[in-house]
Amino acid sequence: MLCLLPARQAGAQTERQRPTPPAQRLSTISFEAIPFFSPDTTGGIVNIHYRIREDFFVVLRNIESIRPDDFLARGEMLIELLNNDDVSVARHLRTIRLRKTRIPQEQDSTADVQGSVSFAIPPGTYTVFLNVEDRQSERSFTNRTQKVTTRSPLTGFDVSAPVFVEHPKSPADRSFTALNRGTDVYFGERGGHLYAVHLPSSSSGVLATYTLTLEPEQSALGIQEFKGDSLLPIPGLAVLTASVDDTLSASSGDVRYAITNPSNGWTTVFLPLPLEQLMPGIARLSVTFKADGVERTLDHTFRVLWLNQPAALRNMDLAIDALYHIASEEEMGTFRTFSQSRSIQRFFEFWRKKDPDTTTAYNELMVEYYRRVDNSIRQYSLGNETNGYKTDRGRIYILYGTPTDTRRLLTPNRFPREVWTYVSLKRRFIFEDQRRSGDYRLIAVENL
Repeated sequence: MLCLLPARQAGAQTERQRPTPPAQRLSTISFEAIPFFSPDTTGGIVNIHYRIREDFFVVLRNIESIRPDDFLARGEMLIELLNNDDVSVARHLRTIRLRKTRIPQEQDSTADVQGSVSFAIPPGTYTVFLNVEDRQSERSFTNRTQKVTTRSPLTGFDVSAPVFVEHPKSPADRSFTALNRGTDVYFGERGGHLYAVHLPSSSSGVLATYTLTLEPEQSALGIQEFKGDSLLPIPGLAVLTASVDDTLSASSGDVRYAITNPSNGWTTVFLPLPLEQLMPGIARLSVTFKADGVERTLDHTFRVLWLNQPAALRNMDLAIDALYHIASEEEMGTFRTFSQSRSIQRFFEFWRKKDPDTTTAYNELMVEYYRRVDNSIRQYSLGNETNGYKTDRGRIYILYGTPTDTRRLLTPNRFPREVWTYVSLKRRFIFEDQRRSGDYRLIAVENL
């Protein structure tokens, strides 16, 4: 249980807030086409990673089974590379089957279906066609907006396009797990870029420097900028370990790259990046590689997206007002008297001081607080208001989390009551609906 600060005394209800907009949902289906080098240096490779949220598919009872707890979702995925004449030069078809023991509920957390495929094709520019269909409904997804250009490596020194991957478990690790977020990364993730580098046989090695800048969604926070020159070179070429199974499920595993044995001047370079320090927004990365007096510079733009961002944090007026339970009157006064830009800066400064891990931009305590604010708005708001976080039950829930035990007491000739028990706090909170309107006010706190 996360206890934030002692509860303040319940006060008068403040003015009505604007409705909270729903949290942005990330794409149901994401994919990325990455041009890579072929080990034989005569052609090109296109690696395609994809990720599909399970809730894209409709789960129904499995009519092929007699078990009462056997449910199934079925789908199909087609990936093609089309040349400039719109002719398919490579094709991949895969069946999707998801087994369940019950019909998923809206509040259930779901795994993603993810996988990859690698195409060896002649150098050129291709359009990626991806189609996913749910066989138990009319739902389908089609995309042909991504183009990819593949080529042979230049003679001597050359660098491939990058792949976003997780940090290796150890410097000796010869495999990497792709982040696989399409062309984006998620807020708070750790990782970096993986490159295939071709060096002449006489080369003494490769160096790299980078500049990373980010324009945050909250422009009041200012531009973030990072520079670095650390890298991890590993002899050998990174090769996608694509699945050869014709059927995908939620347990199909990660998208991974394995390093081959050293040969023909190939080196795989892992470039660690401070992704965990980036706020949500648009990032621009410029990397310069150097070997034997030759330079290669690559520029890359990507988004940092906030997965499952609390809805209350998308309305800064509401987010600041909801601090009433833990901020002092003086702090609340500064939020209300400053300009909007300065208030936003002070808001993040307030939470930065409470961050249990200041090495990352992601603040676990803030996220948990506003997750509770969201829940209190859903559960305890009165009428058509969005004031659940201002009510007594909302306040106690925000500060102390879900009670160990909750009881509703309906007794003749008495107002309805709710009793919340927190065993770890050794406290019991008693609420009473004296107007019989659903507005339960805190009337007593008892020690256990």
